[in-house]
Amino acid sequence: MSKYFFERMWQRIVRTAKIIYFRIGFDQTFLRASSLTYQTLMSIVPLLAVIFGVAKGFGLETLLLNVIKEEFRDQQEVINYFIRFSERLLQETQGSLIAGIGIIALLITVVRLFTNVENALNNMWGVQYGRPLLRKLSDYLALILICPVLIVASSSATVYVTGKLNQISTSMYLPEHVGSFFLFLIFLIPYVVSTLLFTLVYFVMPRTKVKLSSSLVAGVCAGVCYQIFQETYISIQIQVSHAGTIYGSFAALPLFMGWLYLSWAIFLIGAEIVVIHQERLWDPQIYAPFHKLTMYERELLYLACVKVTVDANLKNEPMFIKALADRLRMPEHLITELIGDLIQAKVLFKTTPSKEGNIVILPSHNPETLKVFDVLHQIQGRNELPLPLIASLDQLLSDAKVEQVHSKYNITFKDVTH
Repeated sequence: MSKYFFERMWQRIVRTAKIIYFRIGFDQTFLRASSLTYQTLMSIVPLLAVIFGVAKGFGLETLLLNVIKEEFRDQQEVINYFIRFSERLLQETQGSLIAGIGIIALLITVVRLFTNVENALNNMWGVQYGRPLLRKLSDYLALILICPVLIVASSSATVYVTGKLNQISTSMYLPEHVGSFFLFLIFLIPYVVSTLLFTLVYFVMPRTKVKLSSSLVAGVCAGVCYQIFQETYISIQIQVSHAGTIYGSFAALPLFMGWLYLSWAIFLIGAEIVVIHQERLWDPQIYAPFHKLTMYERELLYLACVKVTVDANLKNEPMFIKALADRLRMPEHLITELIGDLIQAKVLFKTTPSKEGNIVILPSHNPETLKVFDVLHQIQGRNELPLPLIASLDQLLSDAKVEQVHSKYNITFKDVTH
């Protein structure tokens, strides 16, 4: 491989790291991790109650209980509390009208947690609206029904594969390097399981089209980091075991909260990698903003989106969000956000998605006569604040807008050259 190849790869890695650093601050990743940590703590007992209820229906309750205890063996004290509370909650929501209301409340709590996770991912993609309520209920309840079966199946498969590899490595005479290879495969199993789990969530949860390849890249990064963090966490937990003298029996709770917070942080940073990979933000040919867009920059981008859409419409060509992003060499999630604002301002409108999921963007007004300042004023909206000072400033700007409308610079988008 040439020196140029490694230089280019290094430049892309550095650029990707810079973009991740910027987007972590811009998307308030750590604040969202804190929020999801709190929501998880509030939802974990109802979530476990619902999952155990479903598992009981499939006859998998004991297996699921053993899997959860094994997965959270480093937080045994806390997880045992949660399991006892969830079992008690499940027993109390049985056999009456109050029980029916209780089950509905449990499901609402669980759906709210999934909704908050979806909203965090949608925010990174620039998607302004989540799934409709009925779609949320159907998707999330299906996930709740499938989840216990998947957990038990994946755990059983892991145990089976590990056992087989151990059996092969011990019962057969194998060269040292082959035995080491089998041990390495056993070591990799939890990394593979974590990778598949993260990949699935990144692929399914956002309300936008996500490439499987991008989900897999981020799933590998997040899954490996999560497993390394798990091993590190175990060491730290042993090191800080003396905290029990300060917190008493509550020492497990702050440790569990710290583990939960960092797990969500890893998950959200992985979600940023999905966006960066899918939209090729590591490519210098694609503009990746390293600062929050100024109002002037946003206005220019609004006008650019309208210009490209009008030109395509005049040529009787369909305009898709991805094609628009490629034409402007801008990230697709940013164009999605801008198009959402333009649709809300009634400058553009979108068609219903086709079977392939494609959405065509069209001008809301006659493309032959649509003018630059007319669009700009429509985006800015109207003043509805009743303050006297605001009213006088509004009058000043309104007079200026009239001048702009009648200005020679208020030309149609059709006449804008590029």
